[in-house]
Amino acid sequence: MKKRIEFVFILISFVLVSKQVYPQLNITGKVVESISNVPIPFVNIAVHGSYMGTISNDEGNFAINIPEKYNGRHLVFSCIGYKPDTIVISPKSGEIIVQLEKKATELSEVIVMPKNTLYKLLKSAYDKIPENYPTNNTGYKGFFRETERGEKGNYLSYGEAYIETIRGSVNLKDDKGQIKILKSRGGNLSGRDSTTNILFYGGIFSATSDFVQSRAGFINPAHFNNYNYQIQKIDRFFKISFSSKKKNSGSSGYFLLDTLSLAYTEAAYSTEGNGLDVRYKRLGGESFYKFIELDGKQYLKYVSKAPIGYDRFKKKKIIHSIEYLSTDIIPDIDAKIPEKEQVGYFDIFIDAIPNYQDNYWEGFTILETDSLLKLDQQTLAKVAVVLTGKNKPAESMFVSIVKKLSLKYGLTYSTTSISDGNYYLSIPDIGQSFQNSLDDCANWSIYSSIGYFFSRQFAASFSQTSSLPGANRYNERLIGLKYKRKINRFGAPCFVSFSSHFGQATADTRIGSFVNSEKIHWGGKSLNSKKLDVFVGNRALVFKPEINFYRHLKGSSSFYIGFSYNIVLSDNRIVAMKEQNGLFRKKAIEDFSDINYNLSVDNNPIQEIEMSLPKFTISCGINLIN
Repeated sequence: MKKRIEFVFILISFVLVSKQVYPQLNITGKVVESISNVPIPFVNIAVHGSYMGTISNDEGNFAINIPEKYNGRHLVFSCIGYKPDTIVISPKSGEIIVQLEKKATELSEVIVMPKNTLYKLLKSAYDKIPENYPTNNTGYKGFFRETERGEKGNYLSYGEAYIETIRGSVNLKDDKGQIKILKSRGGNLSGRDSTTNILFYGGIFSATSDFVQSRAGFINPAHFNNYNYQIQKIDRFFKISFSSKKKNSGSSGYFLLDTLSLAYTEAAYSTEGNGLDVRYKRLGGESFYKFIELDGKQYLKYVSKAPIGYDRFKKKKIIHSIEYLSTDIIPDIDAKIPEKEQVGYFDIFIDAIPNYQDNYWEGFTILETDSLLKLDQQTLAKVAVVLTGKNKPAESMFVSIVKKLSLKYGLTYSTTSISDGNYYLSIPDIGQSFQNSLDDCANWSIYSSIGYFFSRQFAASFSQTSSLPGANRYNERLIGLKYKRKINRFGAPCFVSFSSHFGQATADTRIGSFVNSEKIHWGGKSLNSKKLDVFVGNRALVFKPEINFYRHLKGSSSFYIGFSYNIVLSDNRIVAMKEQNGLFRKKAIEDFSDINYNLSVDNNPIQEIEMSLPKFTISCGINLIN
């Protein structure tokens, strides 16, 4: 017993000592202009000799937590147009006011430069992207905030997270990277229910994308002719202002180029609305990016995006704002975030985060909250209107189901095997006979599928293949199970899925047609079209394993190509009739074994047609959700 008490005492002492070994120095304050005391936003704040840092917010406020091992180093404040300043890091730093002095140099006159020379400069900057930005994997830790506001600027909801990210090479233009949420909180604020119930996905991936990696049109030589450019010089930077030549499309704003390296270091621009969403109309928005140079490479430091939209149903304008701040950067990282811990691209971040806590970010470097949101957060803490926990409003069943749906549309190609020859079919019951030459035939069909993901990787599905109009048809209705997983770490997200389906498939080919003067009873239905097409074929119960490959395109859509194999469990020969005219043309099927008929091929009587379902099918198309 005595030894156990001694062990507990030693353990407690170790924990207490551990906390003292790695304390955090918390420095908060405001950055202002030295003469006017006007707040300066977006000032780079970095611990000298490290990859740690933060940035001042719109109101000039900042907060940074620094490990004690950096005690005595300098905290550097820098901003274009101002002389840099430093303070010594110490436990006594506390809350400070940093005054930056404006540089004596002002913006020069607009530089008059021939278009060809300007384009050559811009193309040189574009070509130097692999030199100026990391081509190896980079790890980041940072703070992310996502908010919704009404048209008057009032906050409707917010979510905050401290996240870990890993980004791929700058040469992977469609890279979404990997994201893991380490800690998060958020809440719905008063007035949201009456303004909108639209949920946004993918916002958190602003932390792993920027205008350089995506090769935005205004820096891409292929689109130079679509923009007007002006060039100025400030400090050691070229300021390139641009505007789209096309009305109601494109972007307008500016970006900064380092005059020595020609690296893009900052950009601010607005975009026009686009998209054909039924529920949500995109009206445009503002974007701001800021990079920081470390060891000759540019790394993403800060992102701010504020797309504006319109809820068509509730007729309300919504400002969906996103901010991300890199607080720690790890170049040339050789690690990966396990897939089960990664945020999914279609996850709705703001809809799945823990309760508000007042001291939640103690020990973390975060983006300082503006005064209005800070006031709302204090109200939120009092009334406990939160996204999760006991007070979370129940999510509607409709929203819950839609978030887990998968929709696919495409084309399917297959070939049906049949013994070739000149076929003759007589059906005394309807007083008709048909003759046609038949052989192997190709089938084109429209494929559609709806799936429901009951876990992150597993889904149940129902699919239907409907033949396009023509002499040869292939149709199927199947139910199945699907397993889907991501197969690449970086670049445009790619997935593979393995699925097994079970159901009914029918392949047939037209043997003839006849004019119908009265109703025909066939397959339990009454067909009354003036003209009927007659098909012979095979109907079977099938088991169908399938593999699909997906590549993300844009938004919630991806392109897929699939390969499947039909395993016939049981089958029987059929005669099908289909009305040629009418908006809703009926069709009916009878088994050969249930009708009176005479059948021959090349004048040789036979009992049934030697016809088999397609062995392989190939499909491709668009996956709209998930």
